[in-house]
Amino acid sequence: GQSEVSRPHAVAIAAGAAHTSCLTRTGAVLVWPSAAPAPRALEVGGPLAGVRVVALSAGKTRTAAVTEAGAVYMWECRD
Repeated sequence: GQSEVSRPHAVAIAAGAAHTSCLTRTGAVLVWPSAAPAPRALEVGGPLAGVRVVALSAGKTRTAAVTEAGAVYMWECRD
């Protein structure tokens, strides 16, 4: 699940060919799909909902996140 957010306080960003990701100071991860008709941030939910992320990296279509507990999550963002 994803929810729309506005004006996050970013501490890190990562960009791929199909998306841009942002890590906020609260540990949430936001994504901007490149195919979106208007630039808007969507908070990544699912297994990361309520989990504090401390690092992220993006490739062409995938993003990887490391949580405060040391778990690694990966997902794909496509146009």
